[in-house]
Amino acid sequence: MTNEQEEQLIIILSDFIPIMDGDRVQGVSPSAKDLTRQKVLEQLEEEQSQLPEGDPALLEWEEENIELLKMITDEEFQAVLTEKILLTEIQIGQSIFQPLTAQQLSVLSEKLQGQKEKSVENSDKQSSIFKNIFSWLR
Repeated sequence: MTNEQEEQLIIILSDFIPIMDGDRVQGVSPSAKDLTRQKVLEQLEEEQSQLPEGDPALLEWEEENIELLKMITDEEFQAVLTEKILLTEIQIGQSIFQPLTAQQLSVLSEKLQGQKEKSVENSDKQSSIFKNIFSWLR
């Protein structure tokens, strides 16, 4: 998975993982850890079937998201899902648009490093924006 694809998947998961109040993160959806690539794909396909035909940009965006989910593996999906859940947990109580503090970045780096150690055999196969960004914080 490329970094662009990972970013797109993070955006897709933003509709499923955080519990929001306006632009403030209130928590993580209780069903977030049960998400699978197939469940998200089915939800997007259902939404696509209900979209108005008069909005080609929205239809195209939905189709790109569906194609991405069909293309990636379940393992790649789960890796990004875990990262998005960790990031959401760190953002609770603040605006989704507010940058993370140095302390939050450090916590995220530690958690991601712990995840990396748990799945060493899979880490060689997976690209991770967060792991790349925060590896220098060690």
